[in-house]
Amino acid sequence: MWELKRSIKAQKRYNEKLEIRNAGLEAQLQDLKNGYDALEELARSELGMIGSGEVFYRVIDANTQFMDLDD
Repeated sequence: MWELKRSIKAQKRYNEKLEIRNAGLEAQLQDLKNGYDALEELARSELGMIGSGEVFYRVIDANTQFMDLDD
C-alpha cells in the first residue's frame, strides 16, 4: 500500500510538470497563431509603420515647444 501511495504521488508530480509544459506549449501556439498581429502592432507602435491605403495623422499639443533647426 505504501508503494502504491508513493507511486501515485510520483505520478501526480509528473502530471503537474506535464501540465506546466503543456501550458507553455499552448502559449507558444497562440503566439504563432496571432504572431502576425502582434508583430504588426509592434511595428506600428515602435517603428511607426503605416499600412498600405492608410492615412497617418500626427496630433501635436499646442503647448509643445519645437527646436529651431536653423540655429
